[in-house]
Amino acid sequence: LMLGCGDAAEPPGEAPLRLMTYSLSPAFDDYMAALTASFEATHPGREVEWIDFPADGYLDKLMLLHQSGEPPDVVNLTFDLGAQVVQQGVLEDIRPLLPPEVIGGYLPGILASACETGGRVHGLPWYLSPVVLLHNRALMAEAGLDPDHPPATFDEQIAMSRQIHGRLPGRWGFFESLTEAGHLRDLLFQQSVPLVTPGEPRRAAFATPAGAEVLALWVELYQSGVIPRESLQPTHVRGIELFKTGRTAFLVTGAQFLRSVQEDAPDVYAQCGVARAPEMPCGLTAVDVMMLSVTDHGESAAAVERERGAAELAAFVTNASNQLALCRRAVVFPSVTAALEDPLFRESDGTLLGDARVVGARTLETARVFREILPESGRLNQAMSRAVERACLEGVAPADALAEAAAAWDAVFASLPSGAP
Repeated sequence: LMLGCGDAAEPPGEAPLRLMTYSLSPAFDDYMAALTASFEATHPGREVEWIDFPADGYLDKLMLLHQSGEPPDVVNLTFDLGAQVVQQGVLEDIRPLLPPEVIGGYLPGILASACETGGRVHGLPWYLSPVVLLHNRALMAEAGLDPDHPPATFDEQIAMSRQIHGRLPGRWGFFESLTEAGHLRDLLFQQSVPLVTPGEPRRAAFATPAGAEVLALWVELYQSGVIPRESLQPTHVRGIELFKTGRTAFLVTGAQFLRSVQEDAPDVYAQCGVARAPEMPCGLTAVDVMMLSVTDHGESAAAVERERGAAELAAFVTNASNQLALCRRAVVFPSVTAALEDPLFRESDGTLLGDARVVGARTLETARVFREILPESGRLNQAMSRAVERACLEGVAPADALAEAAAAWDAVFASLPSGAP
């Protein structure tokens, strides 16, 4: 992906600011229309053109817009997409474009883990999806577990899953997609195993006894049948399907999936409880982050002024009141501290969804994106997934499988030009 940029040709204010979002249309057309109209009303001389593309091919659309000379001024990115785009050097550092109190209003752990690279703020966090624990109370009771006490820690989740597997053939505690997008990276992070060495030259750091112990646990869980055989399928969707059919007791996922369970599996929904996701040894909780980034238009005075207007638009879209309006329409969570004071996130209305909102909001203090931005993530992920397959299916010792993956990572790092991000 090579995204070009150049100095803006038009004086500020002549061309509308282009806001590109990720799969919000048509469900949120009215919300976005009201949002852009409100920005224009409160920012005289600024107009907004909203464009939206579906998830499929989103990055290609962004590339084509840049190549055509009509890049968006503000672009909506997932963390994974942002990790790819930021390495092209086309996202502007937002910190100098906004007052410090605006930047300081975002949840610091979210901002640092999802939107900062090398001291630069390459995006403002928008809406969030922290994980919660959905648990099937009936299945827990059938396995001899107390449905009022779902697993509070990772070790408890494993112990309960062993009991479910032993007592209820064909059912499991949970599903883990071991080979999806290098998921072993996340599993190692959860157990406080470092992935890369600090400083330069960068090298893989996970081929250690601690790393081998983590992989060995997952190999044992897979080979003993404590987790389903489908766990080597590279998609988390299977985990949602198994929970909906009552074949797994636990689902660590975003609260938004409650509505899917309610619509597709009302019998399971009737037996469902919501709790905080089991605590991991790292002490952190996973979260998915949507962000808004400002594209780099060059160094001219007109370009800098346009970037400042784009940053104002990104800050407006992500301010407390506008995020709350979005959170009332969708099961998402705000990234600004002020919005979390709203009763929507502090007092449950007695429904499962209300419970999930309160539980999810309480996790945000320790919520982080588990991955750091690394170059050539696709190749790194392939090496991790291959290590899992080698250990689970081919009988390779976990330590040896990790050593192979580490060698592949080091080869990737060695192939990068000097100074690569």
